[in-house]
Amino acid sequence: MKWKKYRDCFYNRCRNRAHAESDPTMEEKLVSMGRKVKKIDDEMERHSELLKEIQDNPTDVNAIVARRRKDFTEEFFRHLNLLSEVYDGLEDRDAMARLGARCLSAVSAYDNTLEYVDTLDMAQAKFDDILDSPSIDVACEKIKSLAKAKELDSSLVLLINSAWASAKESTTMKNEVKDIMFHLYKATKSSLRSIVTKEIKLLKHLLNITDPEERFSALATAFCPGDDNEAKDPKAIYTTPKELHKWIKIMLDAYHLNAEETDLREAKQMTQPVVIQRLFILKETIEEEYLEQSTSPDSQTEDTKLLKRILLFMILETEWKGFPSGTKVAAAGGVTTLVDMPLNNFPSTVPRETLELKLKAVESRIYVDVSGGGLVPENAFKKICS
Repeated sequence: MKWKKYRDCFYNRCRNRAHAESDPTMEEKLVSMGRKVKKIDDEMERHSELLKEIQDNPTDVNAIVARRRKDFTEEFFRHLNLLSEVYDGLEDRDAMARLGARCLSAVSAYDNTLEYVDTLDMAQAKFDDILDSPSIDVACEKIKSLAKAKELDSSLVLLINSAWASAKESTTMKNEVKDIMFHLYKATKSSLRSIVTKEIKLLKHLLNITDPEERFSALATAFCPGDDNEAKDPKAIYTTPKELHKWIKIMLDAYHLNAEETDLREAKQMTQPVVIQRLFILKETIEEEYLEQSTSPDSQTEDTKLLKRILLFMILETEWKGFPSGTKVAAAGGVTTLVDMPLNNFPSTVPRETLELKLKAVESRIYVDVSGGGLVPENAFKKICS
């Protein structure tokens, strides 16, 4: 970063100019400017250091929040917003959006847990019982038993995360104690993974599929056993549309609740990660294609169903790289023109600069006519393109 190269030179220049200045007012202005820049510089350093710790330990976000909750400020989330805006690549922008969402979720879970003293007291009693175990193996077995009994609640997880975070950073704690806390922390993470429902595992698989057409096919395969539950592949995960829809709704509600209830204004304004937008598309698709609707199935022609499928999986696809496969499927179904909704893209195509980026991204990669347009408060009275 260029600023680090010139930082010391800048501060020395400010001091020398201030000392050499004969005008007291100008001298005070130079001193004041140096202090303000130093304050901003220190703040940016703290944010960068916290961000690096999170990026180096992506699976330990909860433990980091437990140890450094005071550092997850509105200014830190503003820092993440600014970073996501300067990235040129869509994947880098989305990675920052996902990281911000995970931080917000961890902060919300931490704050909500601290609000209930009774649950913390019960969790402390469980944690004390775990620590009183005669060996690490026995302690880990207790954690696994709590998970199976669905008693490994967020308050107890918070205490274990906090204990490991404190031990990890301590310079006075014995290595034997650190080793115990590490094993308890790992056992907790492993136990939490073991009780994850099959629908959550299935969603992770679906959300990692970047191609919309392939994702639609995988979704259909997940429902293929039907009511008789005769799985074609014993290693595959199957479920029902109703059950998967329930878990998608739970995840979307939790995401939006975290964003709405937080007091961190900058966190509310963070860009939605692509994974959240894909969840929304999956929810809409299941409702349209698999759940019972008030509209009679006979009233919908095959062409109408095909068009809905195309619109849901291609035009609403949140990544610009969905255009090639989307327009291919449209052409195969006899659709010659598609209308793109700019606000459902990542990033949303509102300013002229983003529109130009999109045109470059899809150039020579579309197979039918594509139109786009939309008005939002920010651009309703502005000319975004000539």
